Amino acid sequence: EGIHFRRQWHPPQSIGHRCLARGLSDIAAMGGVPLAAFLSLALPRKLPQAWLNGFLRGFLDLAAQHRITLAGGDTAESPSGVLADIVLIGSVPRGRAILRSGAKPGDR
Repeated sequence: EGIHFRRQWHPPQSIGHRCLARGLSDIAAMGGVPLAAFLSLALPRKLPQAWLNGFLRGFLDLAAQHRITLAGGDTAESPSGVLADIVLIGSVPRGRAILRSGAKPGDR
């Protein structure tokens, strides 16, 4: 919070969606298929339950669209802002990963 999003400016659904979308983008860029997600959250003690529900709605709606299982994660108390950390597991057929090392000028 304060770098990638601000609770005062962004609705919680948007923040949850974006949290997962960033990782999905990385897997797609390599030609992979996402399989599972792990989400860890550190939340302020006085965070409204409605905010957390909105965050999870945005995250889980996008996960459902891509048939991704939320396979685990963790929660902790944060002394101030919201912290979200995600790990995505994906798959790409052997030898088919699209790597930056193979990029050439003019590639599309």
